[in-house]
Amino acid sequence: MARALTVGEDPNDVLSKISSFIGNEDNTNSVMSSIGDIMKNVDTLEMVVNRIEDEKYKNEMLGYIMMIRQYTSSVLDAFDSMMEI
Repeated sequence: MARALTVGEDPNDVLSKISSFIGNEDNTNSVMSSIGDIMKNVDTLEMVVNRIEDEKYKNEMLGYIMMIRQYTSSVLDAFDSMMEI
């Protein structure tokens, strides 16, 4: 996975790219809306998975759902950090 700021990259260029992205209100609204949609879908998926009778499969799938939530939260944290710059 590539990081936003790499060795040798001009920090001013990175800040300019971030500023340009978040300066566009459509980008900000789209990201926040998409994250909300993902979390709603994960909630629905979790409700369905909780109805699985086989505990082994249910627990495995719930583990993956937990990872989805963690990754989505990481995306939200990264976006929040961008907004603070």
